[in-house]
Amino acid sequence: MPRIREFRYTRWALAAIHAVIEDRPEIVAVDTETTGVGFYDEPFAATLTWRAPTGELRSWYFDLEEPENRDVRIMLLRDILHDTPKWVMHNSKFDLQKLRLVGAVDDEMLERVELHDTQTMYVLLDENGRKGLKHLAATVLKVDDTIEVEVKSGPNKGMKKRVPKEAHQLAAVRRKLKLKKEDGYHLLPREVLIPYALKDTEFTLRLYEELFPRLEALGDSRVLELYREFMELKLVLLDMEADGFKLDMDYLSEVTSEYGVKVIEGWDKIVDLTDWHDLNPQSPPQLLKAFAKRGLKLSSTAEAALREIDDDLATALLQYRSDKKIHTTYLTALLHEQRDGIVHPQFNDDAARTGRMSSSAASNN
Repeated sequence: MPRIREFRYTRWALAAIHAVIEDRPEIVAVDTETTGVGFYDEPFAATLTWRAPTGELRSWYFDLEEPENRDVRIMLLRDILHDTPKWVMHNSKFDLQKLRLVGAVDDEMLERVELHDTQTMYVLLDENGRKGLKHLAATVLKVDDTIEVEVKSGPNKGMKKRVPKEAHQLAAVRRKLKLKKEDGYHLLPREVLIPYALKDTEFTLRLYEELFPRLEALGDSRVLELYREFMELKLVLLDMEADGFKLDMDYLSEVTSEYGVKVIEGWDKIVDLTDWHDLNPQSPPQLLKAFAKRGLKLSSTAEAALREIDDDLATALLQYRSDKKIHTTYLTALLHEQRDGIVHPQFNDDAARTGRMSSSAASNN
C-alpha cells in the first residue's frame, strides 16, 4: 500500500486505472466502507482487488469522502467497474446499494455484469454454517489473523490468549481516541483502517476462487441454477429496497399518538395497583415482589405464567406490554425509519439459517 502522505487519493485512483488497463482482469472483488448501515448512509470508501497476469493480487483504495476531486475518484471507480465483466462481493446487495447511491454503479451496468457473491456461495455449500467474511477467511482460506495477548483482569489475569488481530488493534486505537465501536468505522485514522479494508476484498477474491469451483465440483446443475437465481433475486430486492414502501403518515401519526396514550394509561394503572411509582416493568425481581405483596407467589413473570393468573395486576401488565411493544417496536420505529413518508427496508435473502427470507431496519439517521 502506498504511503498516504506521499500518494494522495486521486493519484491512487489514477494509478488504479492504469493498472486495470494493463492487467485487464476478468473479475474484480469489490467492497465498501460506510458511515452506517442505513439506506442513506453513504460509503466513505470503496476497495477493489483483482489478480494480475503474474498471479499477484492488486488492491486499491478509493476515497469517497474527501471533497477535493471526489467526483473524479467516483468516475474512475465507475470506469473500472464498467470495464470489468465480473464482480464479486461478500453480501453484494449492501455494497451495490451503496455504490449506486454515490453514482459509481447504475442500472445499465447491473444489467450486463456477471455478479457473484461469496456469502451466497457458502450458504449453498453449508446452509447452517457461519458466513461472516472474517470467519470464512479463517476456516476456508486458513488465514490465521490472530495474535497472542495477555489477559489484564479477571480470574485469568496474567495468562495468554489468542484474539483476532484486527479487532484487538482497532480496539486499541479506539481507546486512544476515546471512541466507542458504535461511534463508527469512519472515524478511525485512514492509515489504520485502509490495510484492513484492502484485506477484505483480497479475502473476497480468494474465497471466490475457492468456493465457486466447489459449487461446480458438486456436479449438480440445479445448484448452479439456484445460485444464478439468487444473484438475479438480489437485483430484484435491490430495486424493491430503493423504491421503498410509502406510509400513510396521517394515519401512522394518529395511531402512534393513540398507543402512546394507551401506554401512559396502562402504566398509571400498574402504579395504582402496586403503589410503586418507580417500579421497573423490565425487572422480574421487582415484579415478583409486587405480586408477592398481593399475596401471589410467582416463579416467573413471563407471558405464559401471567396468563394463568386471575389477577388485575397480571391483566394490566400483559396489556401494558402489548401496547408498549406496538408503540415502540412498530409505530415509533416506522416514524423513525421513514424519510418523506417512505421506508427502505433491507431484505436478507441468505441471512437466516432456516433458509427463509427476513428483513431488517435501515435507519436513515
